[in-house]
Amino acid sequence: EDLSWDNAGKIGFQLVADYISGANSAKAKIPMALPVAVKISPGQGPACDSSFTVLFFIPFSYQANPPTPTNPNVTIVALPSLTAYVIEYSGDPTDDTVVQNADQLANDLQRDKANFVSDFFFTGTYDSPYFRYPDADRHNEVWLLAA
Repeated sequence: EDLSWDNAGKIGFQLVADYISGANSAKAKIPMALPVAVKISPGQGPACDSSFTVLFFIPFSYQANPPTPTNPNVTIVALPSLTAYVIEYSGDPTDDTVVQNADQLANDLQRDKANFVSDFFFTGTYDSPYFRYPDADRHNEVWLLAA
């Protein structure tokens, strides 16, 4: 299967959408929270695949005891507090715009001699993946974690 940011995002978003729509042990309808983030660990060579993890913020009212996902491909993960450098862009996010913005942010940080984690990065999207109109004013971000 062709695994790209776009394909991973669509597959992962559907798994998350199923979870918050009731595919969980409590059959609970969980409110959608934003952003939907994707952790990208780039492959270490031209023939190496990148890995993608789609992340969803669970609303505070569910965090102490989130319902268990019924799909084994969905897991509950607690992330520690983090500090990130962020670049924001609009339009329809694509594999190319994600990479371009990640490269721009990394170049800016290197120029400014800022320390950041380079093994992986995150994207954040704040609009539905179904909101795809020409020149749509979508809110997208790339995050590099401070080292």
